[in-house]
Amino acid sequence: MARMHFFVFTVVLLLASAGTWADVTGPGDFVRGVPNDGDWPGVETPPLAIDDDVNTKYLHFKGETQPTGFQVTPSAGATIVTGLTLTTANDAVERDPTAFELSGSNASIDGPYTLIARGDIVDFSQPSPWPRFTKNETPITFANKTAYAHYQLLFTSVRNAAWANSMQIAEVEFLGAPAGACRPRSTPGPTGRSPGEGRAIRLFRCIRPSWTTIHAAWVWSIRTT
Repeated sequence: MARMHFFVFTVVLLLASAGTWADVTGPGDFVRGVPNDGDWPGVETPPLAIDDDVNTKYLHFKGETQPTGFQVTPSAGATIVTGLTLTTANDAVERDPTAFELSGSNASIDGPYTLIARGDIVDFSQPSPWPRFTKNETPITFANKTAYAHYQLLFTSVRNAAWANSMQIAEVEFLGAPAGACRPRSTPGPTGRSPGEGRAIRLFRCIRPSWTTIHAAWVWSIRTT
């Protein structure tokens, strides 16, 4: 049976695990409501959706009748986002979002935007309400290879529009990595063998910049028979 072996040389800091990304947004990133009409309480504004504090929330009073959400420009620059996490707010389960639509733009925060993914928020749509202050457990992931500098996240439905007077969310994480975080390179198998006959060596150069340092690692994956 074929086996896969991994050898890792860490340049600055070893990446914890391939394919496990971090939240690319954070407090201080530029955030704008959608629609950007100020129809939210003064203490429940759009930036609170990404302030890393589940005790605050973003609420939009039009959320039960139309798509609402926010646009954000991550300070990290262009990023490739392949997942989301969402955390319920403190009260009013009928306001929980139950479907999302994520888009990206490289023109400006005004767009135009290109659709990345849309779908149901499975946990928030269960027959029993999802607990308060609780992150989704069913992963929200999607295929995406394009880096974007700006994102728009819309919540297109809420749990009970007939009872709700708004949409609310405590916290959103955009899971991804900076553009160019992992670039694959292939090397030939040993002399006299094709990769299919013996060993196929695949080299990935993984770079994850942050505000204070650069995390880099060289990862060799060797397939043996």
